[in-house]
Amino acid sequence: MTTDMLGRAVRAAESATLAAADSGEPGSVDLLVELAGLGKELAIAGRLEESGRVLWSALRPPQTELPSPQRAEAVEWYARVSRLLGRYARSRAVLCEGIALLEHEAALPCAARQGGTTRGTSRGAADGSASGFTAGLTLELSAAALSSGGVDPGLDRRLAGTVRHADPVVRAQGLAQQAIVRIGRRRPDDALVPAHTAAELVDACAYEELAGRLETLYWVAESERLLGLLDRSAEHFVRVIDVAGPGAQHYLRPFAEVGLGRVRLQEGDVEAAARCRDSAEELASRCGSAPMRAAALTLRSQVFLASGDPSGAAEAAKRALGLAAPFADIWARQARRSLALAVEALGGGRRKPVAAPGASRRPTVPAAAQPGGVLNTLSRREMEIAQLVSEGRTNQQIAHALGLSPKTVETYMARIFTKLGIGSRTQVAHLVGLTSEAVQREGR
Repeated sequence: MTTDMLGRAVRAAESATLAAADSGEPGSVDLLVELAGLGKELAIAGRLEESGRVLWSALRPPQTELPSPQRAEAVEWYARVSRLLGRYARSRAVLCEGIALLEHEAALPCAARQGGTTRGTSRGAADGSASGFTAGLTLELSAAALSSGGVDPGLDRRLAGTVRHADPVVRAQGLAQQAIVRIGRRRPDDALVPAHTAAELVDACAYEELAGRLETLYWVAESERLLGLLDRSAEHFVRVIDVAGPGAQHYLRPFAEVGLGRVRLQEGDVEAAARCRDSAEELASRCGSAPMRAAALTLRSQVFLASGDPSGAAEAAKRALGLAAPFADIWARQARRSLALAVEALGGGRRKPVAAPGASRRPTVPAAAQPGGVLNTLSRREMEIAQLVSEGRTNQQIAHALGLSPKTVETYMARIFTKLGIGSRTQVAHLVGLTSEAVQREGR
């Protein structure tokens, strides 16, 4: 459906459902199903605000006649749009309400379900009951928690249900998100098996299976990036972009470009990262999502820092923080981290401000380089690997130099990223360099 056709269909469907709402009568099931489908299409096309309005028209009272499969999908997409727009509390509230309603319907006697609005079947549900429809909502609830940075302890129990789901795509997303939760809790070793299993599942899936739930591929790629499995992560981010359509507008493409750009930075390929940055910024500007734009600007900051321009990095990080600060989400934290690194680099001498005439003061030793600083949390072997990373060595080269397997080096890199609270090899090298400078100054 073209953009013009989609717009006309949306306006017609919205007018019809608003007329029904004004009369106090629920809209027809066919009309509500049409609205839900149009809302999903708008979201996929990156028209997030419009999508949210249309999906809510299908869900709000007195529009209570959507069959369970379509209602579950509409709730999932409405919550996803809310998340992408930074409305995390709204996203979680709608999802929790939707899950509770579906679980209540699943507990009803079969005859009551058949006589009500829980018609349809769900892949992975043994009897087609509403309980089978909650998997997508649970995964989106996890995505909202991971994006906002507030992982609920009860989320583990819900994710455990998705990793046993009959649908391999659902199972893969559950495993990938489980891996990211464990990484966030500083348990990277426990994250390797679910991340590897998730990758194997998506690699065995056909194009058509992934196109229906492209989020899965994104979360698999992100889990691999956080674990330092860069080749595999890049392959999966590229696949997200390919499935979405390189020339198409798709709500996931800005985040996929940011993820791929961060992988390229971790690999030391600044030019490739800059290309991803440009694409992410262009795509994010069309979606009207402040978190998306903040993510793209944070990548811009990281590219500037890797290019030796801490001033440009600081400016981009400030702009990202201005967009993301109201949401207090992962993008706000990453923007703050990028800004802190840029400020440290400016104060560390690469573009050192000129002191006032007659002023004399001892340079401040960066916190990371001070005794007890963050680098001191690394083990001897981790510090040895961090030093080799700062020299520009690849994982293969480090493995050869230390007599380790590449997979063992990947595990150590995951631990280093987790302990230092950073996500790129460039940042590791930067911190090691600051430590070396600090030690030299202290020895004078």
